[in-house]
Amino acid sequence: GFETLQEAVDAAPIGGTVVLRQDVDVASAVTIGKSITLDLNGHAVSGASSCTVYVHGSQGEAKVVIRNSTRA
Repeated sequence: GFETLQEAVDAAPIGGTVVLRQDVDVASAVTIGKSITLDLNGHAVSGASSCTVYVHGSQGEAKVVIRNSTRA
């Protein structure tokens, strides 16, 4: 496994899927610069109000699908 969500995102191939195995508390911004699926697998991603998930890519080429969240 990976120690951080950023490490898992970085290791995922373009078009790949990152599946959470537990709730994730992020301590700093997570940057996604490629198309991936983030499968929450019923878990949650949380963090301080200053923690953000950034999706960026030139000309809209980075697309992120977030699925399977059952938490409120």
